[in-house]
Amino acid sequence: MTLSPSMKRLLIKDMEFATKRMEGSNTAAEKLFYFSALYATVGRVMNFEYEPELGFIHQTLQLAYNQINARVGAVISRQEAAVGVPEDLFERLAEGVGQLTALLKQGEPTYPALEYISHLAFSTTGNGYYLYLKGSLVL
Repeated sequence: MTLSPSMKRLLIKDMEFATKRMEGSNTAAEKLFYFSALYATVGRVMNFEYEPELGFIHQTLQLAYNQINARVGAVISRQEAAVGVPEDLFERLAEGVGQLTALLKQGEPTYPALEYISHLAFSTTGNGYYLYLKGSLVL
């Protein structure tokens, strides 16, 4: 991915800040709030320097946020009591963001980290959670 050094620094700095805050937060709502900052930062960078990989990062992070947020909301409101959120989901999500940040720093393709984040989001769907309970989907 080709970004100017200043945009790359901005992106990485914001991602590190959000990750640290996710790790230090005590509630799912707080963790999701900081996770949402990630795709927002990517969106701001894209407004100045569009790069197709940034679009992929933005879409993956935003879709992951939407899916996880919907599941957490359903659990809290008891709309779907049978479908929960996997244990350690948010810790794994912070790890995935850390992997993404490390790949960006190194100038490496970000697909492996995005695939992992997508995998985590899938674990919060009905089918994904079923597979998690069955042991087929491992975080």
